[in-house]
Amino acid sequence: MKIDKTILDVGFNKYDQYYAFDSFTLHGCIDKGGSAEILQCSWKNHPSIIILKCFESSNKEYDFIREVKILSKIGRHPNIIDFYGITKGDNEYHIILQYADNGNLRDYLEKIFTKLCWQNKLEIAKDIANGLSFIHDKDIIHRDLHSKNILIHKGQAKIADFGCSADDKNNEYGNINGLLPYIEPQYFINTKYYYKKSDIYSFGIILWEISSGKPPFQSLNNDNRAIICHILGENREIPVKNTPEKYRELYTKCWDYEPKKRPETKFVLETLKSLYSQHITK
Repeated sequence: MKIDKTILDVGFNKYDQYYAFDSFTLHGCIDKGGSAEILQCSWKNHPSIIILKCFESSNKEYDFIREVKILSKIGRHPNIIDFYGITKGDNEYHIILQYADNGNLRDYLEKIFTKLCWQNKLEIAKDIANGLSFIHDKDIIHRDLHSKNILIHKGQAKIADFGCSADDKNNEYGNINGLLPYIEPQYFINTKYYYKKSDIYSFGIILWEISSGKPPFQSLNNDNRAIICHILGENREIPVKNTPEKYRELYTKCWDYEPKKRPETKFVLETLKSLYSQHITK
């Protein structure tokens, strides 16, 4: 297969390895999207659970290679889901990833939102900002940032799913299959438009979601046309009562219609760190 030569050219970093497919015990599919299937597995020589991402799109070889390149460039960070390497089963390559014991942020908020205090919410927000700052420093744009692509493991938020991500230096883009409420207005005008400030817009929506416990534009009942009209018309969700003022100011800056008015990632991170520190000392 031509993919085998390409694998040699990917240039794995020191963390990345190839594992034989028979190293794993398969437990079943836990998620299935338009372009990939997610299998829960465990190592045969170790009880820990891991994930295999199996590509199913018509361009699966290209999608696999591109995502491995992105993950290899990112490396390890406590707020990025760990990439362990690759394997090959049934003549197809799969990506080996960390398993998150508390699932995605959307489901996590559904389950325990009423038990979360503002210190907990700010810690989640700070974790995501920390991971986002890390990938932006490496000139990676996520391009599909939403609460289902944030995973919670041992109480820590981790950014996941780099299938749509892009290296800002070489403009090698994947297709966006993201959730409409998190996509900035500019994308609906020009689908080739996506920059770091696009991720900041998406993160602003997530910050509101953390404050409310609800998915954005829930009242529109998944009406795609209505959602797009709201986004283009600069209609945003209403701030939740008792939200810290600086937190509200931050997410409204993040989801500003004009990309130039949105804050830089470092500013977002430092603001959330400061807010978190203030709540710890109270």
